[in-house]
Amino acid sequence: MRADLIYASSPAGEGDGVVTYGEAFTVQPFGNSLVTMTLTGAQIEQVLEDQACGANEASPRILQPSYTLRYEWRASGPPCDKVDPASITIAAPESWTTRGTPAGSTPSFVSFAT
Repeated sequence: MRADLIYASSPAGEGDGVVTYGEAFTVQPFGNSLVTMTLTGAQIEQVLEDQACGANEASPRILQPSYTLRYEWRASGPPCDKVDPASITIAAPESWTTRGTPAGSTPSFVSFAT
């Protein structure tokens, strides 16, 4: 993804290809805010399961987590049990930032609302 960020520095002078918080915030759809939260390992497992559970069961919604998070996804696994908990490698608790909609009142990722 970083290879796609090829552009000259803005007048603020942060350097070529550097994305500022303000620039990232500007591209958020529908005026959503960014929400940062700290999740335990169990909460992260549940969020990962939410990708193909409940409202997402018929058409999974795959998250794009940080490169520091690794886990195994079993497409053939039963609904709500596609992530192997033993395969999750992170340093818990983990800080997550998401746009306001998944973290709030959406039925797609109910674990973010708890």
